[in-house]
Amino acid sequence: MPVPTVHLLITLRGPVWRVRILIPGQPRPHWRAYRVAEYPTPEAVARRCAEGLFASEVAPEAVSYTHLTLPTIL
Repeated sequence: MPVPTVHLLITLRGPVWRVRILIPGQPRPHWRAYRVAEYPTPEAVARRCAEGLFASEVAPEAVSYTHLTLPTIL
């Protein structure tokens, strides 16, 4: 089953990372917020979002995260 492309926009607002998740075919973006104290880097936030997206699609015991590649954030 092909996985659709998902776009993440990660911005830092004070002590909170704000994440806008755009999923093709969905009429509105999804919003998430993560504390900087728990997720100190944008890469950590992207990993957390990817884990949540894959877990919502597949049963947790069937998920393997070893194949995930995250974009380099400049």
